Amino acid sequence: MSLRGRRSPVWRNRPYLALIVVAGLLGLPVDFLLVGMAVYLRELAPGSEWAAGVGITALTATSLLTVTVVRVTGHWRRTTAMALGGCCLAGWAVASGAAIWLPSSWVGPWALASMVLLAAGSLLFGSRVNALAEAAAPAASRGRHLAAFQYAFTAAALLAPLLVSAMAVGLWLPWLVVGAASAVGAAAILFVGRRLPQHAVHPGGHAPEQHEE
Repeated sequence: MSLRGRRSPVWRNRPYLALIVVAGLLGLPVDFLLVGMAVYLRELAPGSEWAAGVGITALTATSLLTVTVVRVTGHWRRTTAMALGGCCLAGWAVASGAAIWLPSSWVGPWALASMVLLAAGSLLFGSRVNALAEAAAPAASRGRHLAAFQYAFTAAALLAPLLVSAMAVGLWLPWLVVGAASAVGAAAILFVGRRLPQHAVHPGGHAPEQHEE
């Protein structure tokens, strides 16, 4: 049978589709930070919006630590790192939502301090997710699988503005959604990892090379 005949469409690869969904869930917090944090702070405590700008700048700067994080956690399974990252992201959502009970003067510093959890979660998740997606994609249709994988981040980017509008219902509502998405993603990636190719899950694993005829 030819390689072309053996290839399965992306939509038939259920473990990979589940990986796409999980990546979208865990990618949502950063997208919400970018579009919604300043709005949240302005509604909660006018004048505290500075924390959103400082936090985004700091989060961008922490991306320089990706190589260090990969080196320190290089012996971890990729799914383990992503799950721990999801737990950190869920913790950030809880901490940020809890700001509604704080005095106005505390909101900005509290929001900025809580972004340490976001930075940790983003580093753990972001340093593994693309490597996992590439290694888990079947070699014969890797391009199509990786193209489909990008929809995870597109979906998260589209959902984030909708969460901003949910603040009209309650300032707590977006954080409930973000926290739940992160927690579900953290738990689900461990389950999905059992059904992905094991060479993709293990640290440093790569998919065997295969070329189309």
